[in-house]
Amino acid sequence: MGLGLSLRSSEARFSRDRSVNELAGNTFVALGTAILTRNLDYAAFYPTIPLAEAFNLARNRLMSPGQIPSGGPESLQRHIPGDASRPKLNVILLLEESLGSEFWGSLGRPGTSLMPRMDAFATNEAMLFDNLYADGNRTIRGYEGVYCSFPPLPGDSIVARDRTLGVETIAQVLGRDGYKTTFIYAGRGSFDGTGTFAQKNGWGKFLELKDFSQPSFTTIWGVCNEDLYYKSLEEMRAAHASGKPFFVTTMSVSNHKPYTYPAGRITEDPKAQKRDQAVKYADYTLARFFEMARKEPFWTNTVFAVVADHGARVYGSQTIPIRSYEIPMLIAGPAVVKTARRASMLGCQLDVGPTLLGLIGRPYDSVFLVAIYSRTPSHAAESCCIIIVRLEFMQMNGWWFLA
Repeated sequence: MGLGLSLRSSEARFSRDRSVNELAGNTFVALGTAILTRNLDYAAFYPTIPLAEAFNLARNRLMSPGQIPSGGPESLQRHIPGDASRPKLNVILLLEESLGSEFWGSLGRPGTSLMPRMDAFATNEAMLFDNLYADGNRTIRGYEGVYCSFPPLPGDSIVARDRTLGVETIAQVLGRDGYKTTFIYAGRGSFDGTGTFAQKNGWGKFLELKDFSQPSFTTIWGVCNEDLYYKSLEEMRAAHASGKPFFVTTMSVSNHKPYTYPAGRITEDPKAQKRDQAVKYADYTLARFFEMARKEPFWTNTVFAVVADHGARVYGSQTIPIRSYEIPMLIAGPAVVKTARRASMLGCQLDVGPTLLGLIGRPYDSVFLVAIYSRTPSHAAESCCIIIVRLEFMQMNGWWFLA
């Protein structure tokens, strides 16, 4: 107990002089803090503003026409209008490991595309967002952006920190509307706290590596994409049979070192362990998933989305190599995509959840840190467009930030 008290980093911040505080925060304090927490001492590095002013500023930036505040004076919660009589469409969100836009011919890859099957699907049957950016270059940054519509904080992702109970997620929103929610991870739930995060924040069921009884192929990271999608379809069938709407998310691991996959799926030899071949395998498995899904009874009342967690790598001499952060988002399903089209409005991963909710079109309450700027019913893509606002304030379970 005494050791724990002696390592509290707050005790080293007793002066307004940063140099003095740095001296007080000696090596043992710094090491202990790094071991025990992944938080950044925000107040030591960033300015803040009074709480009431921060709330007022953030609410003004987030509110859009038709929205009304639905929380208290110290809340960012607001009511997003919609049509409560609209059907509760199922939602399937496939988050793909490292599948950046650089691999897609339909998104500008020069020469031979590594995603020919999905290029064709996107061109002929889907809505393809071609101006979307990842909010980081790690999977957990993709989680907080795609699932939480939460901007990346200084330091580590909110997924990997403490105080993650009760984070607003798209699973929370749909769960409040009566949806069954399932998270299926091809890897181990202990990695980066994925399992704990999902189960604490809206997903009623979490499946991981140990729940695949007889996987056909595994690597050090987990099961291959095929096993993941077969398992996912089993869960979707069961959810559909229950009569309740469902929200299923998956996270793949095949497009990751050692870049191996089952032999015989594509012409290239998996023993070569090359990234480009792993991408081609991802293309094969995604196309196969949609071939199977269109035969299911829930195909006609489901929104399907494919999004990358981040790009494959960060490269180039630029301070911010923006091309490395370009990612695809593909939305499909006859319930929402009547005609294939491209959507070129600027967006990022924070837009994914509210876009899917906008396509469903039902009302909901949320604290998502995005502002919907158009919901024109007569324009399919525009009805779900979202614009990111630059926030001077962020709230997370009692933490107050000035960004």
